[in-house]
Amino acid sequence: MRRLLVAHPSAYLYGAFLADNVVGKNRAPANLHCHAWSVGRGLLDVAADPVERAFAIGYAAHLAADEVAHREFIPVKLVESYPGRGLRHVYWELRFDSRVLQVRPEVIDEWRRVAGDERAADLRKFLARHLHPALLSHGASHSIFAGTMAMQRRTTWLEAARRVDQRSPFPLSAEEFEWYRERSVDAVLGFLSDPDGERSPPRDAVGAAEIEEAKRLRRGLRRARRHHPPDAAALARLGPALRLAAAARRPLAAAVREVLGWTP
Repeated sequence: MRRLLVAHPSAYLYGAFLADNVVGKNRAPANLHCHAWSVGRGLLDVAADPVERAFAIGYAAHLAADEVAHREFIPVKLVESYPGRGLRHVYWELRFDSRVLQVRPEVIDEWRRVAGDERAADLRKFLARHLHPALLSHGASHSIFAGTMAMQRRTTWLEAARRVDQRSPFPLSAEEFEWYRERSVDAVLGFLSDPDGERSPPRDAVGAAEIEEAKRLRRGLRRARRHHPPDAAALARLGPALRLAAAARRPLAAAVREVLGWTP
């Protein structure tokens, strides 16, 4: 594994980027969702040469990180921010991604470099042959994805994202960001050291059950606000409690009950 990735680092990074290349991914059947482990492992199985294999490993490494994003970060933030409006899944992903770019602005330059590699077009064709297109064709999805990556390089976009991050009543603190970043890195390293999942079988990288439960809790908490108005001190404790519960694979409702004294 190490020798392969040292030999083909650009292919690995390109695979990690392109795991988000499908627009409307949630329109695909569960077993064909581009973030399903069956799809990621399928790419590893059909990789025909070292470059394709390094690309597929990068793709699967992205799924390992998504286990943290979709089973922990997104559900926690959906529940924690229940008093706010419009703070949905995409909002929190953008908040986290914009913070990544603030801390590591060279990420976009890395994207441009690996997307311009001589094997990039071949790797996109390899991916298109084995991925369900979901809402749009693979070509259309890639055009949108590449345009989004280019937009994030613009100073105006970065400044707007920074203002949202600074002014939101629901902060993403440096400590919390680092907590999730480290857990994501650990998940990737865990996958790379055990790619077949023999020691620790992978969890659902889509996080469908966790996100749906978080939405249910969020709706219930919002409906109950008239009888249980949010208390600032309790809300300050809620985020850390939810974070620890998610990391320990405990139900988020248990953390809500412990902090607020009730659950919807």
